[in-house]
Amino acid sequence: MRSTGFGFCVLSALVSLGPAQDCATYRMRGLTAHMNKGPLRISLLLESDVELYVLGPTSDTINTKAKRWHVVSTEQKGSRYCVSSSTLWDGEKCSDLNFWLTLRSNVTTLWKISCSDAFDRCSHLFETVYLGLDALPATIHWRPKETPVGLRIGKGITEQINGPPTWHDLSVIPDGKGGPCTVRSASLKLSVPCNSNLTQRDYLGFGQKETGQSFFALDCAHASNSDRRELTVLLIILGSFFLLLLLVALLRGWSLRESQRRAILPAEGHYSMSYCSRPKPPHGKEDGHYLLDDAKGKEEAEEEHEYCYVDLAVLRTQLEKERQKAEAEAVAEAAESQQQKGVTDAVSLSSQESENSLYEELKALEGQRCGEGNEEEGELSQEEEEEGREGEDGEVFGSLA
Repeated sequence: MRSTGFGFCVLSALVSLGPAQDCATYRMRGLTAHMNKGPLRISLLLESDVELYVLGPTSDTINTKAKRWHVVSTEQKGSRYCVSSSTLWDGEKCSDLNFWLTLRSNVTTLWKISCSDAFDRCSHLFETVYLGLDALPATIHWRPKETPVGLRIGKGITEQINGPPTWHDLSVIPDGKGGPCTVRSASLKLSVPCNSNLTQRDYLGFGQKETGQSFFALDCAHASNSDRRELTVLLIILGSFFLLLLLVALLRGWSLRESQRRAILPAEGHYSMSYCSRPKPPHGKEDGHYLLDDAKGKEEAEEEHEYCYVDLAVLRTQLEKERQKAEAEAVAEAAESQQQKGVTDAVSLSSQESENSLYEELKALEGQRCGEGNEEEGELSQEEEEEGREGEDGEVFGSLA
């Protein structure tokens, strides 16, 4: 499952590397903007051998050698208007008179321009927007700053706009009648064929008749055929990578289940009850501390909800072996207990005999001491009797005298 999730993450990350679909990336030929209305930052993608026409503070035609993005920035420094690009030319190009800048490529390419906050849609304040005939159909939305005003379409086509300022759709589509193109507008109820001598290398400029600026809302860029081919190849690579991850995950799960199955199946000389057999307690410790009572066992079984696979033949054999083993262990324990009991009785008898012997010795010693005391008392009594007798004899002899 981790591999599958990782595959989805990689797929999402790499798909995002495709052509930008936000409203700051457009497909067109170029534009003309005024530098006195604030700084500009314009990015454009130029393929190898594509020509870029620059007109403003500098006049130049640049031929690119490799595919890459280029950034063109403008800045007003006092009364001077400057344009710079670190990849197209060295340093800044400045002018005191030319406050407008025109950038136009000889083929339709991608442009990135930051949006304006003037309206609810992403819009830009330009004098002219150029659409190439090599990338049809193409659509823009145009809104004049004030009316009445004339709409300029290419060279020689002008449409008068009256009424309040509002957004108008302008589309350039291929002409099905043999002409190069047709310009249509549903809001202006306009359908004008292009000049018959135009080719795919040409372009049409849209803007108001005078040199003032108006608002343009450009449609998001769509992937070209080459972009689609690159995206298709990328998706094929990603799909292969994802399938490989999925195959590895499946093989790993199968291997794990197989190892578990082999561990559960009985080997030679060894039998297993089932997948959910409880572990046996250690040898010699099969007491109440390690065994579960029936009520607790039933409760745990209900909580676990395990499904057990039981081989009846194996179960009978195992139960018989366990019964025989239990009987042998019981006999061995009984013999060991009897032997321990005999040793204990012998020790007790020996201890009792030792105690009796010690008691007799103490009693004899005490009797001996008592005999010696009586002898001493007898001797003292005899001495006292003799002394008494001598006294009496003295008294008798005194009275006779």
